[in-house]
Amino acid sequence: MWFYYNKYLKFLLPVHISEQIAHRLLVMRKECFTNGACLECGCATPALQMANKPCAGNCYQAMMGKTKWAYFKAFYKPSIKI
Repeated sequence: MWFYYNKYLKFLLPVHISEQIAHRLLVMRKECFTNGACLECGCATPALQMANKPCAGNCYQAMMGKTKWAYFKAFYKPSIKI
């Protein structure tokens, strides 16, 4: 989480990980963000969006590898901004 928000060290995160974090934050329900926890499973936000594991409330899956993320982007065309 620290690397993602640090503008000087963000380059240390692989691009496919940064994109997935941005995608997770974008698709997350606003109520979950303002509540500080997922309304489905109670996991902490935004900390879990940056973890490798999936949300227990089926909000998103585990972090994908570089190749799988490339296929996901090609098929679903998520609108992400890094």
